[in-house]
Amino acid sequence: MAKSTAEDRENGAAVRLPIDALATGRSVRVGGEDAAHVRRLAALPESDLPPIVVQRATMQVIDGRHRVRAARLRGASHIDARLVGHEDIEAFAFALKANTGHSGLPLTPADRQAATAHFLSLCPQWSDRRIAATAGVPPRTVVQLRDQLGHHAAERVGLDGRRRPTDSSRRRRLVRELLLDDPRLSLRQAARATGLSPETVRAVRANLVADKDRPAAPQPAADVARPRRLPTRSPETDGDMLQRLGNDPALRSTEAGRALLRLLHLQVRLRDGWTDLVGHLPPHCHGSLAALARQNAVGWRALAEQLERDLAS
Repeated sequence: MAKSTAEDRENGAAVRLPIDALATGRSVRVGGEDAAHVRRLAALPESDLPPIVVQRATMQVIDGRHRVRAARLRGASHIDARLVGHEDIEAFAFALKANTGHSGLPLTPADRQAATAHFLSLCPQWSDRRIAATAGVPPRTVVQLRDQLGHHAAERVGLDGRRRPTDSSRRRRLVRELLLDDPRLSLRQAARATGLSPETVRAVRANLVADKDRPAAPQPAADVARPRRLPTRSPETDGDMLQRLGNDPALRSTEAGRALLRLLHLQVRLRDGWTDLVGHLPPHCHGSLAALARQNAVGWRALAEQLERDLAS
């Protein structure tokens, strides 16, 4: 049998643990352990069973609750285990994946439904597809449960780890403006700049083409005659605002604030010299540089809208 050493514990190798030292924790099965399955495992030699998986910090059994009960039924005092350093949500996701791969007792639809609700309560910022992939359910199940439980978030974190705002209508407006500014942009370029999928960008582009071919509706006389209100400019110059913001200790005390101030200083300093700058750039790079400049403009516009929304709320 494997010996329990500090090196083995760190490397995740199998170690021998006393059964009485283990905690059960949250089960991925709604009905708990199945007694008939426990008896089947108890009849097998222990060497035929894989080590259980235990959360190192809490000694909770992540995977192998049936094997623990089978060991007790055989009268064993110790069991082979592999220690992992997962946090609670990681441990629960690991347990789901481990049970999905078992050739023994599969998870029921009720188990997966309960797991989906558990992920929504702990990680409402996870995207529907990320929760669906982790819990092993269709994405529509996550959508329905999210609406029932009310676990919504301003941003969603997808399978790729990227954060995306849930307000898709605002992002559609941004991609529409981007495509109007530069119709030559590829679907992937526009998608990267706005956080939308290439297929969504394709749909926005198709709507733009349809709008272009549709005859314009006549404007009511009252709308034509209504004078337009011109935006009022603040008497404070860009330099004044930057100096005031740069002297704000609350903004300077965070890495994000300092990084944003550096970007703004650079933008303001270079803005008046764009024409001279373009004259020193190689012509064959103009297309790519123009596309990047437009994507950055969309990003700055999105930041401005987010800040204005937070200010108004």
